[in-house]
Amino acid sequence: MNSVFLPNSNHVSGTVNMVPKVSIEPTRARVTPLPKDQWPIWASAVAKFRHAEDVGLGDTVVHLIGDERSEWFKTWFHQKFGKTCGCSNRQAWLNRRFPYG
Repeated sequence: MNSVFLPNSNHVSGTVNMVPKVSIEPTRARVTPLPKDQWPIWASAVAKFRHAEDVGLGDTVVHLIGDERSEWFKTWFHQKFGKTCGCSNRQAWLNRRFPYG
């Protein structure tokens, strides 16, 4: 909460610190792939429906949902909320976390 009566991290001895904070850390945390024997039950169940060209679990989820329904949802979400749904990022994360190879 910002108030003139409470200390604020932007105020340094009565002056405002105008130096922006810049992070050199990557914006996306690294994802450690899980070995197949440590996958949760739901991930193992979804993996049974994999196609030969699937890289990881994210690709299999896209096949299960269906490309037409997925594209329809992405379009609807963008029109409704004015931003992307994050499906592609989620698919990539699932592929990195639960890879088949």
